[in-house]
Amino acid sequence: MHLQKWRSLSIVIIVASTVFYGSIFITYAQTSPPFFEETDCLVEIPQDLEVRCGDLIVPEDRGDPASPTIRLHVAIIASLSAHPQPDPIVYLEGGPGGSAILGIEDWVDSPYLGDREVILFDQRGTGLSEPSLNCEEMEQAYIQVSDDPAKTELAAVQACHDRLLNDGINLSAYTSAENAADLADLRVALGYPTWNVYGISYGTRLALTLMRDHPEGLRSVIIDSVYPPEVNAYEEEAANTQQAFSVLFDGCAAETACNAAYPNLKQTFYALIDTLNDTPAPVNTVDAASGQTVADQLAGDDVADIVFQAVYSTSYIAELPSAIYAASQGDYERLLTMRDGQYPRTRQTDPDLTDSEGMFNSVECAEEIPFNSLDKAKAAAAQIDASLQAWVLADLDITYATCAIWQVQSAPAIESQPVNSDVPTLVLAGEYDPITPPAWGQRAAANLSHSYFFTFPGMGHGVTFDDVCPQQISLSFLENPATQPDASCIKSMSPPNFVTDGSH
Repeated sequence: MHLQKWRSLSIVIIVASTVFYGSIFITYAQTSPPFFEETDCLVEIPQDLEVRCGDLIVPEDRGDPASPTIRLHVAIIASLSAHPQPDPIVYLEGGPGGSAILGIEDWVDSPYLGDREVILFDQRGTGLSEPSLNCEEMEQAYIQVSDDPAKTELAAVQACHDRLLNDGINLSAYTSAENAADLADLRVALGYPTWNVYGISYGTRLALTLMRDHPEGLRSVIIDSVYPPEVNAYEEEAANTQQAFSVLFDGCAAETACNAAYPNLKQTFYALIDTLNDTPAPVNTVDAASGQTVADQLAGDDVADIVFQAVYSTSYIAELPSAIYAASQGDYERLLTMRDGQYPRTRQTDPDLTDSEGMFNSVECAEEIPFNSLDKAKAAAAQIDASLQAWVLADLDITYATCAIWQVQSAPAIESQPVNSDVPTLVLAGEYDPITPPAWGQRAAANLSHSYFFTFPGMGHGVTFDDVCPQQISLSFLENPATQPDASCIKSMSPPNFVTDGSH
């Protein structure tokens, strides 16, 4: 696909407007896209933040001269400084499909507002941008009690796919390359000569795509929990999954109190999976259709999924050995509480716009699945612990079946190749991160000639929101991207303070 950069002065001005943004006056033409249009904020603004909002209007498909336009909602949070730096921070949410703006409360008291404005940008297809690729059908399938969850989920994928196509949406236009072009247009439309880019999880892949396709105006880049384009995520899924559990087991074994309280955690965990796969445990849950508490079952694969998802969150890691041991003795309350914290199984009356399942499908099915061999992925799954194999294989099967339904164009080969750049880049990773392991961050950093890589002990996915140390390093880097930041605080960080309350 040919990506066209916006050259605003080449268009005929129909209506001109001037908007005051901080110390910058922006004049934009409300005519052919792209252009920025000031609007009311579509989210409730916390009283402690000063925020102005607008929409970036861009073509849905820059490769199609007749493409319809889409609206991307933008929120600009004022700096706490009376004289902020001229280069703001633009934050890129993960997913793919996460909404940055609907998480605006996370920025109250954020240290990143100390010297700079922060721009929250709901990527195409996500959050409050229009059109939305949110799949309410899939949301309900995830929390529905079903005898055949895979069949229920795939039926929901088909229903969402058909609805979006009937709405005239080009699902193949929702890609990282188009996302990056949107960002490049946004910087120009807002009148910033330079800015700093900060991405987490999929936001790191978007940041790397921006560095590759539109490096102009990039003062610095922070990528936290990196998902680089060159990895074969699904071929590596099995090995990365087992590695994530091994980090947890080894961490407990290395800590005297945890090892004493929960000896043989690895064997206990795998035995629990096998036992519950043979004979699922009866549990109660809330049915999404009725809102009533109903009888359900907890299988071993459910336990594997709950623990894997819990390792994402640094706050859950310390509780996991205790929760696993309790479950091995028939007490599933802690694991179920974690599950409900991750995926509340309650009836929803409104769509959950914080996570766009359709955007996830469009990106993954175009940019990752075509470069991953299902046969290789399954062969890799055959090499991990037998207790995990069926769970991993089921996930691979449903992912590939989803993409067979979604039917988007495969991305060009460049979307599977490393990004080389000399833009100053800070690369951060959490030791326990189960989905974007530290090795992925190292791989990305190896191709970034002006990068600094740090791993944080005891932390999961998205380190910069969870601890002061990565925040301090990030702020030091933002102050002077040309110099390696002081990372001495890492030495004072400790492993997880594992819960050893004797409840097992």
